[in-house]
Amino acid sequence: MPQLPSLWGIIQNAVPNFANDAKDNVDMSPQQMEKLLAYQLSGSQPRYLDATSLVLAGITDNLPLAEKVFAACVKHGYIIPKPSASAGSGAAAAIADEISPMTVNTRIIDRGLPRRLPTISVHAQRKLIALLFC
Repeated sequence: MPQLPSLWGIIQNAVPNFANDAKDNVDMSPQQMEKLLAYQLSGSQPRYLDATSLVLAGITDNLPLAEKVFAACVKHGYIIPKPSASAGSGAAAAIADEISPMTVNTRIIDRGLPRRLPTISVHAQRKLIALLFC
């Protein structure tokens, strides 16, 4: 059974925050880019995004909401999660990288994205798309 959007998510998408909904302003600031790059490079697999990456990119303000958004992105196939440590040795990870070198699938982003991510504002959805295409 599909998860129904929350009432707050419906209200946010129906009545956007016009003060924060600049259509042309979906790029990350230089400070956000530096923080995200430093965070990604500090991890063992810098190509993979996670919930903290969404917070650092300015898509959400808090980690619990970022975890929900990240889970929805993984569920719908927009983001491929980091391979688990139990997946095998380094050789298995190298084979997985050869099979699927991309960690983001932008081909399936369509006009249904707002229905699939109702927990964030329209502006945050645009910013997420901009991050995924970077």
